[in-house]
Amino acid sequence: MVDTGQQSVRSEAVRGGAAARVGEAARHEATGGTRGATYEGYEAYEGGSPEAERRRFEKLTRELMRTQRARPGGADGLGAPQLLRPFRAKAALGVENARLRFRDDLPPELCVGYARPGAEYPAVVRLSSASGTERHDTTPDLRRMAVRVQAGPEETHDLLATSFPVSHAADVHEFVAFAKATAGAGSTVEKAFGLFVRLPLAVGWATADRMRRNVRIATRHTVGSLARETFWSRGAILWGPAGPVRYQLRPAPGGTAAPPPDRGDPEYLDRELAMRLSTGDIAFELCVQRYLDDRRTPVEDGSVEWREGDAPVVPVAVLTVPCQDLDSARARAAARRVELLAFNPWHTTEEFRPLGNLNRARKAAYEVAAAHRLGLRFPTAGPGPTAGPGPAAEPGPSCEPRPTALLPVPVRAAFGLPVRAAFGLVNRCAPWHRLPDPLGLLNPVALGRTLHRLGLLDAAPPEAPPRPDPAPAPAGERPRVARPYDGPAGDPGMARRDVAGAAVGRRLSPVRRPELIHVPHPATVSGRLLHRERFRPATSLNVLAAAWTHFQSPDWVDATSHRWDGSQVHGGTGPRLEEGHLPLGPGGVPPIGSAGAWWLGLSAMHTLFAREHEAVCEALRRTHPAMDEESVRHTARLVVSALIAKIHTVEWIPAILTTEVIDLGSKTNWQGPPAHWLSRLGLWLFEASAAAGGPRGVPDHPGVPFALAEEFMTVYRTHPLVPDDVELCDHRFGRRSRSLGFDEVRGAAAEAVMRKTGLADALYSFGIARPGAITLGNYPRALRRCERDGELLDLPVADLMRARRRGVPRYNDFRARLGRARIRSFEELSPDPDTVARLEEVYASVNEIDTMVGLFAENRPEGAGFSETACHVLLLMATRRIQDDRLLTVDFRPEVYTPLGLDWVEKSSMTSVVLRHCPELAGVLPRGASPFAPWRPVVPSLS
Repeated sequence: MVDTGQQSVRSEAVRGGAAARVGEAARHEATGGTRGATYEGYEAYEGGSPEAERRRFEKLTRELMRTQRARPGGADGLGAPQLLRPFRAKAALGVENARLRFRDDLPPELCVGYARPGAEYPAVVRLSSASGTERHDTTPDLRRMAVRVQAGPEETHDLLATSFPVSHAADVHEFVAFAKATAGAGSTVEKAFGLFVRLPLAVGWATADRMRRNVRIATRHTVGSLARETFWSRGAILWGPAGPVRYQLRPAPGGTAAPPPDRGDPEYLDRELAMRLSTGDIAFELCVQRYLDDRRTPVEDGSVEWREGDAPVVPVAVLTVPCQDLDSARARAAARRVELLAFNPWHTTEEFRPLGNLNRARKAAYEVAAAHRLGLRFPTAGPGPTAGPGPAAEPGPSCEPRPTALLPVPVRAAFGLPVRAAFGLVNRCAPWHRLPDPLGLLNPVALGRTLHRLGLLDAAPPEAPPRPDPAPAPAGERPRVARPYDGPAGDPGMARRDVAGAAVGRRLSPVRRPELIHVPHPATVSGRLLHRERFRPATSLNVLAAAWTHFQSPDWVDATSHRWDGSQVHGGTGPRLEEGHLPLGPGGVPPIGSAGAWWLGLSAMHTLFAREHEAVCEALRRTHPAMDEESVRHTARLVVSALIAKIHTVEWIPAILTTEVIDLGSKTNWQGPPAHWLSRLGLWLFEASAAAGGPRGVPDHPGVPFALAEEFMTVYRTHPLVPDDVELCDHRFGRRSRSLGFDEVRGAAAEAVMRKTGLADALYSFGIARPGAITLGNYPRALRRCERDGELLDLPVADLMRARRRGVPRYNDFRARLGRARIRSFEELSPDPDTVARLEEVYASVNEIDTMVGLFAENRPEGAGFSETACHVLLLMATRRIQDDRLLTVDFRPEVYTPLGLDWVEKSSMTSVVLRHCPELAGVLPRGASPFAPWRPVVPSLS
């Protein structure tokens, strides 16, 4: 039975809260609460549908992350977050050797799943306070119990219960408001301010008064022993065909009564529990109350008690914590392991799924809170409705904090909104690259935040309604300090959209136009507008820039991971060289990277960076002789991946876009903002993550898990860079050794040429050659007749059809969605009369122009390799690939990379990589430019 003191408090709360519950029901009806019949009619979703409710809960989940940072001690002296449990901070018990045994006389209607007569399972038990701060045991507080039942190798059931039968909150909105108001209240004054100022401002005076009263009544019960407390689920769960139940864990009959509390001992509950367990077992009865109807046993309202007179309590099992010494080393180690567990009522099976508003919100909230607490997820830094508050960053390599939350979110939002609106108008009138440099730098930042707010879409359908999952296995330490080969290196607490095989994401909602799927016919577009009649070179670049482009993101990128993780170099296990070259796999192509797109340029890049990986490995072995081989190779992968990201950001992008604004923006992404006061002010006001720079801040998740965007793949159609033939030259004497068509340097033929030519001559030959310009009429002839699996493939036709079938908006709509003015005539797209005539011949109107065609035809900044519109998307994706990556932000530090590895990244460049492995090329590399600019050709000797 329930102890008398606990029972009397409970009765008073029920009597005092009856009128308030009626008021809450009326308020819910008045505000449009819509009931939808789901799970046999037991649940009703906010907004009328699971998806509408999910969107509301997502916002509340982000607010919960803020609550964790409000605790005292939430950051160390350097500003690094020390994130503990947002609630239940003080644990009195954590054991792994408990047992749950179902009764032999379990009623037949309750025999469901793992609930079988006489069945016994191992269990983990945690008893704690409910407060988010550690308090004395004499301080009024609720107590909580968490139980994890291991019903099978892959089947777990988490039971969470509180020492009061009903919730203080009518719904999840009130729950989060109360948590925010009271989080971090370490003193009486702070607590009073939270309850009497912050809470009423959030929920209203009447609701705040009711919530305070409920909590006061619930917490004034004096606890003498946690072993003699009763714990209620408060929310319902499904019990298979038996329908909804609420459960409680009450002291089993026959236990020793609770002693009077020792007011002079702040840890008396811990000591009493330890003393009790040192002399015998502790046992709780698991009991259930079955659902009757919505009036007497409501599922959606956790603030209404299921009265025992209406729904009798039925004992179903006994939970036993065996006699043990909690002060032993083994018990203390077990308690530490229990503290690292993430209990969640959704760690169960479909037969026992949680029910009700509060429970549906708990899944995402508990997952986020646990990932955040364990350092596996971080708050979003940016402003706006899809972003949480930016916390202070963890220390960077210099062990100095790099703050990202420079202003409170409402203040930054107040400044950011008009600035974004102003740039939106500017973008419709003037090209961004013609703005003064400080304003030109802020323009893509403002556009990026606007697209994050309005157009960033998830790559996979979200989970609505929530589904039960087994408790995840401990991640271990390796994922914290290494990149898994399947890709997920962002926050492990986020959904995995970046892994190998994952779908690409979206920045713009798809536009399906089935009537235009073959209009105009893609073969006509390819033949009239894309076919290369004569080679048009990109004069500011060399073919290494083309090879690098294909090295970074092959067209079938969804077959590999989406991050800068070096997966194209490392394959499934990491590169292994044979006499300095990549080993051959089936079909004569190395079994890494993009075998279907293999050509000599890719071979050169893969060979170069595989050698770089081996160089890093060798340096790590010399500097850290105690490091095991697996750690050496994983750390080398981190270093090479970060170096690739750096080269792409600060060397390749400025080389191919060649404007001062782009150069500034790229360096800002990696090194932090420029010294110009206006640029710093703008970033300080409305883009916190950009103000910190990439590898120093905190991961920025603008509301959607990271994945490459479909629109990024559309603008990244860089096949015109590929030449029709390759002239191989000797770097020592400048003499041409041979000229090969593209078909002779692709597929298996590429490796034979690579091994005969050598890396130095291959790099030199590409360095002095020009790639094609990304424009109309410049698609390589060889790629219009690719042979794949015995069939001929016209690659531009495939590109066009992919975009149409996947709903990529046509060019004019694409521009408009990015905030650019629509074109009204073909002449606005291109000043070339011949191009205009061909466009008019193929397309009936400007609104039918394919996006790829429009981007190829569009005017571009002087010297830039991409069009104005394409630049927007490329820069935004490059920025997000850094800002969203934990190993390129908060964990870009010597403890993870090693001091040698971090120094390697900071001091290396594409030039140093080339010279490290081909020092004989020093004399031909360009002065004052990246190796993607044209190299100095060696003049052949006349002798």
